[in-house]
Amino acid sequence: MKNKSIIGTESVAAAEKTGSKNGCSVKETDGLHVFAKLKFAFAAMCVLCFALPLYAHTPYRIKGEVSVGTDTAFYEYTGIVLTFYNTSRRTVRKFFVVVFLSGSDEMISFSNENRIVFECDENVAPRTAVRTEFGLDDYISEMQDETYHIDFLYVSKIEYDGGGVWEDPYGVHAVRR
Repeated sequence: MKNKSIIGTESVAAAEKTGSKNGCSVKETDGLHVFAKLKFAFAAMCVLCFALPLYAHTPYRIKGEVSVGTDTAFYEYTGIVLTFYNTSRRTVRKFFVVVFLSGSDEMISFSNENRIVFECDENVAPRTAVRTEFGLDDYISEMQDETYHIDFLYVSKIEYDGGGVWEDPYGVHAVRR
């Protein structure tokens, strides 16, 4: 029994010298070192996620304008003119454009809803643009004296030659006005 008490006394004396209450030694700088690593990892993640533009990952660029007047080929009262640029390396076979429109008074003047979907069956080669027009006459419930505005504009689906499909059903990459 004497040996056990001597060993216990020596370990308690050693623990008191290192400042540990349970016999384990801990460096006080380790906590700061881990915290600095976490801060660096968080900063790197923020740079990668937010510094790179989100649109750089989309396979298209799109621009649209509302046109009022008479163009007998596409519409009688008003239409929309879209410019679609294919940024991918594949040929686009078909794409679907979603447009949210409102009048100048921010009121919806359309018969069913504010969301209008257009289907475009144009082949678009890689790194080229196409300009297309769509009539809005079927969607208008009343003709305003002032023009309509595009609130949101995005491509919800792209079908490629060879069967590939890219989708954005919720408008994550929408152009907002």
